[in-house]
Amino acid sequence: WAREYSKNGKCHFHICLFFNKDAYYHLGHLKHSGTLSNLIVRAWYSALGLELEDCREIVHFPDNCRYVLNVNDPDFDIIYNELLERLDYLTKLDTKVFGEGDRSFGCSRG
Repeated sequence: WAREYSKNGKCHFHICLFFNKDAYYHLGHLKHSGTLSNLIVRAWYSALGLELEDCREIVHFPDNCRYVLNVNDPDFDIIYNELLERLDYLTKLDTKVFGEGDRSFGCSRG
């Protein structure tokens, strides 16, 4: 994850999640229980101590947010590099705040 601050000082996060495509191939529709998008949104609301009814749409899934990495795919190198370019967006310095005691980057520790 990466923490960013907009020009007006509001904090927001970007995250990248990796899944086995054999278990979850598509995000699915948010309104359907058990879909990957529904599970992600519910987990985020739970982490923030919110109910879905408290505030809507604090989770955003951008267009083309899914990359399937298969080393046997002839286009693997292209797809892998596209993913790295997308992840590079998280590292831009102009939206980070340093020296305030909060981390700007993190990862799971499991």
